[in-house]
Amino acid sequence: MFIRCILLFNLLIVTSPTRAACNDYESQVNTAIRAYDLTKLERLLPRLRYCPSSYIDDVKRSMSNIAAAKADSLVQQGRLAAAEKWLERAKDITWGTQIVYADLAMLRQDWQNASIFYNQTLDLIHDKQATPQAPAKTQIATIYQQATEAQILAGSVNTISRSGRGTGMMRGKIRGFIPTKRAIPIPFYTGKWGLDENGKKVTKKLALYLKNQGFHKVTLTGHTDENGASWWNNIISNRRANAVKSYLKTLDIIAYIKIKTIGKGEDEPLQLVNRAYYDQKHIDMLNRRVELSDMK
Repeated sequence: MFIRCILLFNLLIVTSPTRAACNDYESQVNTAIRAYDLTKLERLLPRLRYCPSSYIDDVKRSMSNIAAAKADSLVQQGRLAAAEKWLERAKDITWGTQIVYADLAMLRQDWQNASIFYNQTLDLIHDKQATPQAPAKTQIATIYQQATEAQILAGSVNTISRSGRGTGMMRGKIRGFIPTKRAIPIPFYTGKWGLDENGKKVTKKLALYLKNQGFHKVTLTGHTDENGASWWNNIISNRRANAVKSYLKTLDIIAYIKIKTIGKGEDEPLQLVNRAYYDQKHIDMLNRRVELSDMK
């Protein structure tokens, strides 16, 4: 993926130490980082104890991202256990480590943990202290899409707090990247549009989010998988959007919000980051969805 780009950022942000006690080690640290030599950095780290804490934090971040880059390479080779061993050597939690954990979970079809890790990745990118130099917007957009896919399959919302505050993919902006729509992780069966108890729970959280964010107008867009006749899928998709709207309207906390519904049928399947993660049944689940777009 894009983990191999992380070290280029860190070579720029490991600041020069200001205390004479650690000047002797600066060249060795920089050489080890450029060589991806985590073992050498592990030996050097105890000797940096008298260096400024900000310098040590930068070195630990680079060490974590070296571990993530190595783990990412092993994931691409299918060596998942070896990848986890490298991640255990990370000295800090970075967006690089968490996205590899997320990819591991996706390969094991552990959607719940994949959703957690991808959303942690987005939160870490959003945090300027944790990620001084953010990845490109295109990379953030890809991670956002991966978080969307995992959260739909998990069928739960771990990105809306009890007060309605959004984290992860429910943030309004992530270091310059602004989502235009958000998939609501409500599971729908083929040919069905009603909300089960889990769907109602997710919709209640959505209501808290809409209130917290101060939205006045929103659009709900329903979608289907490709099974069935197109004309019927158009009807089903509209009914899915209206099912979410109807339940939202029973919740007095958002009575003032204007809600528009649209049905797209099977015409706009979700653009998947990596189809290899999924069986056809999972792809169908991803396409049976309702998306939220907003205008404050």
